[in-house]
Amino acid sequence: MRMTVEKLKILGIFAAVGVLVLAVALLGRAGGADAGPVGPPREDFVPMSQQLRGLWLQVHNDDPGCPFEQYIREIAATGANTVALSISAVQPNASAPVLYVDRRHTPSDERLVGMFKLANELKLRIVLMPIVLLTHPAGNEWRGKINPPDWSQWWDSYSDYILHYAALAQEHGVDVFVVGSELISTERQEDRWRELIAAVRRRNSEILDRQFRDHLKALHPDLADDQWLDAFAIASIDTFAASAAADLDPRIEEAWRAFVEERRMLLSYSANWDNYTVPQFWDALDAAGVTSYYNLNPSGTADPTVEALTEAWAPVHKELAAWQRQINKPLLFMEVGWPSQDGCSIAPWDYYRSRTMDLVEQQRCMQSFLQVFPDEPWVGGVLVWKWRDHPGMTGALDDDDDTRLNYPPCGKPVLEDLRTFFRGGETDSPD
Repeated sequence: MRMTVEKLKILGIFAAVGVLVLAVALLGRAGGADAGPVGPPREDFVPMSQQLRGLWLQVHNDDPGCPFEQYIREIAATGANTVALSISAVQPNASAPVLYVDRRHTPSDERLVGMFKLANELKLRIVLMPIVLLTHPAGNEWRGKINPPDWSQWWDSYSDYILHYAALAQEHGVDVFVVGSELISTERQEDRWRELIAAVRRRNSEILDRQFRDHLKALHPDLADDQWLDAFAIASIDTFAASAAADLDPRIEEAWRAFVEERRMLLSYSANWDNYTVPQFWDALDAAGVTSYYNLNPSGTADPTVEALTEAWAPVHKELAAWQRQINKPLLFMEVGWPSQDGCSIAPWDYYRSRTMDLVEQQRCMQSFLQVFPDEPWVGGVLVWKWRDHPGMTGALDDDDDTRLNYPPCGKPVLEDLRTFFRGGETDSPD
């Protein structure tokens, strides 16, 4: 079944009590009254039907020698219920007038659709996030600093990019589509974002209408074109648009509602951990995305303990819980990860910080996060950054490759924590 947002009423007292118990625990760990209590979600909160628990896979080339399909199978084998795919468009630098899709950096539509089909066969939910990469950044430029000479021209190119992949995703069973990632310099352009989100929804609605027509024809293969009017008050099945129709036959209305619940793709945006309050278009989306690259060790303590790292999450938890109540959307932790190097608890976004491998600090950071957030009813997903994504990442820790000091959990102690989390707390049975 595809991912939907359902008005589940099962949270009730149990969810409220669970949140309050965790809030009290966090308050105790924080060691001060200023941490404050954290209340349950609002009564009208609509949670995700199932929490996404998965791993990111960057698919940033179309090289047939790069076995993305194998990596998707590896992700499924971890017990994850979700594969999150990141694709890219490029522009030379932050001041470039437009962005474009370069096949050296982006797989073909055919290959991407093949990945969707494989993920569906493996019973994985799918997140698709198109990002923008700078191929020749000047100084410390990155996509958060994009500043073209003509914003209208840049937005036209970005909208074409997003609309193309959103339609492809809706067509082929993607569960969540991320309309943007860490585009900080654009986030105050609220009208632009609302226009783009509305355009995505219009196109996706057209796709759903067409798919529903095909669905109805498959359910009633014996009905001729001129028989739909008498059977279901549908004047023309070939132009019928359930999304815009009034006074639907009750049977068609029920089928349409179930079809949309099954097939409608959710929309989100991925904001930086230090900038998520800036966007004001969260109400136009189905879920709010936030990265988690917080400094959990501002004092720079060597080898911080799990307890200390867990305590460091307390003010973050309080802020995020309060913010979630304001926007009233499920929160997706879009990128949760620490590079396996010394000091990763200080600057988890900086994977060039150290050349000293530290598997313990990486594992402790992940353990602290998993102790604090996943059981919250307002957390709609935890997506771990990231799985290995090219043959040079072997997963062998004695190889001098990108895996050793980077985020991938392959072959590292943290992978066992993730396997347990993905399985809902169950550990491996002894042989």
